[in-house]
Amino acid sequence: GADSHRQIASVDADLVILDEYDQMDEAVVELARKRLGSSRRGLLRIASTPRLPEAGINGLYLQSDQRRYFLPCSRCGLEQPLSWEANVDDERALVVCPSCRAPIDVRATGRWISQAPGNERIHGYHLSRLYSPWANIGDMVEASQATTPAALLEFQNSDLGEAFAPPGGGVSVDVLDRCRRYDLEDYAGQPCAMGVDVGTKLHVVVREATGEGGGDEDRQPLLRLVAELDSFSELDALLERFNVGECVIDALPETRLAREFALRHRGRVWLAQYDRREPGHERVRGRGDGADIYHINRAEALDEMYQRFHCGEAALPADARQLGGRVKEGVGEYYRHLLALKRTLEQDSQGNWVAKWVDNGRADHYAHAEVYCLLAARRPPRVNVWWL
Repeated sequence: GADSHRQIASVDADLVILDEYDQMDEAVVELARKRLGSSRRGLLRIASTPRLPEAGINGLYLQSDQRRYFLPCSRCGLEQPLSWEANVDDERALVVCPSCRAPIDVRATGRWISQAPGNERIHGYHLSRLYSPWANIGDMVEASQATTPAALLEFQNSDLGEAFAPPGGGVSVDVLDRCRRYDLEDYAGQPCAMGVDVGTKLHVVVREATGEGGGDEDRQPLLRLVAELDSFSELDALLERFNVGECVIDALPETRLAREFALRHRGRVWLAQYDRREPGHERVRGRGDGADIYHINRAEALDEMYQRFHCGEAALPADARQLGGRVKEGVGEYYRHLLALKRTLEQDSQGNWVAKWVDNGRADHYAHAEVYCLLAARRPPRVNVWWL
C-alpha cells in the first residue's frame, strides 16, 4: 500500500521482504534495491502467488535459475518435481510417482535443482500446494474440474502456484501466422478505415473497409498499412492516400493535437475514449466546436479484436512478421504489440469477477490501433447521437 511504499523509499536496510508482490506496483522492486544500496550483504526476498505469464513474480521467476524441489520415490527411487499432470491420481486422490504409481511421501527429504542454471544472478523457487502434507487432494481434484474462467484462475494461481491466462486470453505467434494469407499488391484506391494510437509516436493501422470478414476471403478487411509516425500532419496525408472513409484516433494523451486533427476532418475522424462501462460502444456527434467522440468499452473492444484473429477474420499479408520493423527473434513491433496484452480476471470492489486486459509493462500500441481500425470500419445498425 501507500504506507509501505513510503517506508521502502525512506529507510536503508540489510534485508527487504516483499510479500504478495503481484499486488504491488512494479516500481517497488527498484525502490527496494535502492534501500539495500548501503548494505554490504543486502538481501531482497520476494514472494507471491503468481497471476500472469511473463509478469509480476512469474516474470522474475523466468529471469531466475528456476529451482524446483525434487522428491524421491520410496519404491523406485525416481527423483521428480511435483506437477498436477504427472503426479496426481484423480481416482485415488493421491500424489503418486509417474513411473511406478506408488504414493509419494511429501515429507521425504528432497533437493532443489535449477532448471535454468545459467541465470545465477537471481535464485527462484517454485512450490505448489502438492508439497503440503495437509493438502486435501480430493478438494483439489474437484477444483481442477471447474468450468468457469474465475474458478480455473483460482485453481491455477492458488493451488498450483502457476501463472494463468484464461481461455481467450490473448494471441500467440501461431494464431497470428495463421492469418497470413495474401501478398500485398499495389494499392488501387479501395475505401479504407484507419486506427491511430497516440503516444510519443503515432502508431497507425489501415485496413480496407470492404466487409466484416466471414467465409469469403475477398470480403475480409485486408491490412494495407502498419506505420509509426512522428506528426499529425503525416496523418492528414494518409487519410487522402488511402481513401479513408472513417478514422478512430486515441483522444489521449495529445488531447489538443488529436482534437485539432478530428476537427480538421470532421465527419471522418472520431476521438476514442476508453470510458464506457456499459456493454457496447457509443458514438457521439459533436456540435459547434465539439469533436465527434467514440465512447468505447475497452474490455469488450479488445475481446472482439482478438477474436477476429482467432477466427482468422483479421487477414494479414505474408510478410506480417516484419511489420513495424525492429525485428527481433523473428518478429517485428506489430507482432510484439499484439502479443503484449493478456486477458485476466480480477475482482472489483463488490467482489464481482470482471475481465481486464493488461500489458505486462510491454508496448501495445498497434493492438489498440487495430481496435480503433475495427471500430472505424464498422457501420453500426444504429448510431446514438447526442449534442455536446
